[in-house]
Amino acid sequence: MKKFLASFVLVLVLICAFATISYAADIYVNGQSYGNNLSTALTNSPNDGSLWKIELKADYSTGSGSYSPGSGKNIEIDLGGYTLKCTSAKNPLFYVKSDFKIYNGKIEITGTGNVFNVNTAGGKLVLGENLEITTNSGNVAYCDVEGCSVVINGGTYQKNSGTKLFTVKNAPLTINGGTFITTTTEETVFDDVIGLSTADGSAIKGGTFSVAVDEKYIANGYECVENEDGTYSVVEKIEVNNELSEVSYDDGKDTSTVTNRFFTTLESLDFAKAGFEVEAVVDGETYAWDIALDSVYNTVTVNGSKYVASAGYILTGAIGDVPSDFGSNFVVTPYVITYEGVKIPLA
Repeated sequence: MKKFLASFVLVLVLICAFATISYAADIYVNGQSYGNNLSTALTNSPNDGSLWKIELKADYSTGSGSYSPGSGKNIEIDLGGYTLKCTSAKNPLFYVKSDFKIYNGKIEITGTGNVFNVNTAGGKLVLGENLEITTNSGNVAYCDVEGCSVVINGGTYQKNSGTKLFTVKNAPLTINGGTFITTTTEETVFDDVIGLSTADGSAIKGGTFSVAVDEKYIANGYECVENEDGTYSVVEKIEVNNELSEVSYDDGKDTSTVTNRFFTTLESLDFAKAGFEVEAVVDGETYAWDIALDSVYNTVTVNGSKYVASAGYILTGAIGDVPSDFGSNFVVTPYVITYEGVKIPLA
């Protein structure tokens, strides 16, 4: 028994030792352990445009200098849900001179510098989903050279002092989503928050902002709407006509269910009620819903899109908690009910 216990203890020691070794590196590159130096990982990236994916495995505090990987790179940084912290007054944290994408974590700048300077022709900065960046007084990104670009696909961006979050000159800025938070007053305008010297090539297709977005920067088919909390969002503008249309989107609960929403238009309000009859056949069994509605709309904003009636009024109803792998189609018939109680199908 003593010999067995001694062996068991030895096994435990070996397991712990190997576990410590496997998590010792804070940085991985292309799936392989790469030590604990972000500067080395960036500098060693190849110049042939092949993907160099860096992943953080722990919170990381930067040194005193800026990171400048150089041209010809294709760098992708997955922060892994961790925080990249910079306490010095370096300006900027990153020079972007080629393809550079970063997402999935936090960047905190307590110094006075910018986070990114896109300062070389060919520099392409992409800020991805699940990214949070907080600056003290610097810009999140500063881009002032022709041939560069900045794309924002999501994330949350805010600063502790001042209003300017991004400055993009002589280069296109594309915003597909994200939340942009800054201190504003009644006099603050969009150019105070997102500084663009020209609208050429710039396209804002999404995002929520502390001030209204200047119309000249909004992409065709989109518009800026004011939210109930006083912020502004850029949403897609979709025209609804009397032909039935359907859209499915994430219901915000989990990845296993979605919401299916139906649209059509009514030419007049000369009805007591309206709605949708919906059927679906699942495993040979027929299910039916009657979505009775007593309201219609001129516009409806749903899931980041603004639906506008081409004529008359929008009639819309939805079925929630639909399995995302739902293997059937809904058969939908819109209807109206007259003041005499007669139900009339519209299609």
